[in-house]
Amino acid sequence: MFRSLPLILLACTGEGDPALTTTWEPADDTGVVTTTATGSTTTTTTTHTTGNATGAASVSGSLNTTNSAGRTGSYYLPQGWDQGSIPLLVAYHGSGGDGSTMITMFGDDARAHGFAIVAPDSRADPHGGYNWEVGTKPDEEIEDRDHVMNCIDEVLAFGLEIDAAHVMAAGFSGGASSAPYIATNEEMFTACASLHGGVFPSGLGDNDVPCWFSTGKDDDARTPAHVEANAQSMTDAGYTGVEFYVFPGGHDVSEKERDALFAWWLGG
Repeated sequence: MFRSLPLILLACTGEGDPALTTTWEPADDTGVVTTTATGSTTTTTTTHTTGNATGAASVSGSLNTTNSAGRTGSYYLPQGWDQGSIPLLVAYHGSGGDGSTMITMFGDDARAHGFAIVAPDSRADPHGGYNWEVGTKPDEEIEDRDHVMNCIDEVLAFGLEIDAAHVMAAGFSGGASSAPYIATNEEMFTACASLHGGVFPSGLGDNDVPCWFSTGKDDDARTPAHVEANAQSMTDAGYTGVEFYVFPGGHDVSEKERDALFAWWLGG
């Protein structure tokens, strides 16, 4: 399904080689498909509270779980996280980044809406850059996937109770295609978001969750046509609830884009 929001255009395709066993997300992400849609929708923002202000203080830091590159990840828990179940965002950083950059990107939103963030670090790709390996077949044994799930387990061990209806994987740029990959292959996820990136349809699993695709109108790295084509490829592969949006701006996730994303995720 493709819908438009205020200050948003539309679009969707896929990238990746089905003949490969696994693939590494390219640092400059290439590939795409296309389809447009019209219409409008009213967005209602719902804030998920995490209990009363007397609960545990917000906390953030580095994880102990380590991958083969010796990298770990970061996490954030909002005020009152011990007072009841809260939504969970699992965030994939872009090429060359680390999990802490995603805490910075989404930290204000997590405080405002009361959700937790787990933001693992990727390994190094064969060229030495920090990037994500993405499976091109469902349920492949991928170290990055295992690392992400282990990072989630570490945070759950703090005593965090997750709102099972609101668990989203979101990736930015070089980390974007990892979000639909893990969300369709791990049953705990209920939504995914590919931000300024794409998808490898051949690696998608059986968990048909709503998936958001978006980019900036002036994004030269992940153009609207590129991202639209990727979204369309996921729809063509039989997944329902795929939506694509274009926002003002370039290769960054603007406040308008974040507001619309979290209204989409938490409004239901």
